[in-house]
Amino acid sequence: MDNAMSEAAATAKKSARAKRKNDPEAVRQDLLQVAIQEFAEHGLAGARVDRIAANSRASKMMLYYYFDNKEGLYIAALEQSYIQIREAERDLDVDSLPPLAALRSFIRFTFERHQKNPEYVRLVVNENLAFGEHIRKSEKLRNLNAFAMEKVRSIFARGVADGTLRPGIDPTHFFMTVGALSFYQVSNKYTFASVFEVDMDTKAALDERLHQITELLVHGVSRRPED
Repeated sequence: MDNAMSEAAATAKKSARAKRKNDPEAVRQDLLQVAIQEFAEHGLAGARVDRIAANSRASKMMLYYYFDNKEGLYIAALEQSYIQIREAERDLDVDSLPPLAALRSFIRFTFERHQKNPEYVRLVVNENLAFGEHIRKSEKLRNLNAFAMEKVRSIFARGVADGTLRPGIDPTHFFMTVGALSFYQVSNKYTFASVFEVDMDTKAALDERLHQITELLVHGVSRRPED
């Protein structure tokens, strides 16, 4: 029986090695997902390359082959985290909705996206503590927000044209505000909940928070009769 188990283990290792060899992009993506978790939890200084390699399907040698060094892996993890957030926006259909409904849909999407990606929030917090030193080295991220911004600009252009949205609202500031409020709900939930003794994490609390954010922002940009 021991021989059979040893044979099975050897076969599994051989299969894993073959998969790494035949699908290098899958190995790279696996490394990135493990790295995102590691850097989000420990930051760049506290993260360990040995731990990332041990928790992925790759060897430490392969990690250095793909990313050169720890900083290279960190920048790639930042890029991947941003890309995963932004790529989801491409599937968001707001063009077929009236402007006010489109804004509500965009706010909900942004809020829920942050809730589902706490690692992204922690990575961004860590990178801001480093004054954006590493993200400035990324060429990939320069135009990544352009697609989402164009959607928001389009909503405002349609809304001003049909009279449902106030003129003079800067779509960039609206985009920033939606992101900031959604981000805060994740980044500060533990401190805010402790200091003010409020519920921040149950479904009821999240639903109410989304409702308050949505009403505040949509009513703030809606055109009133006196405008």
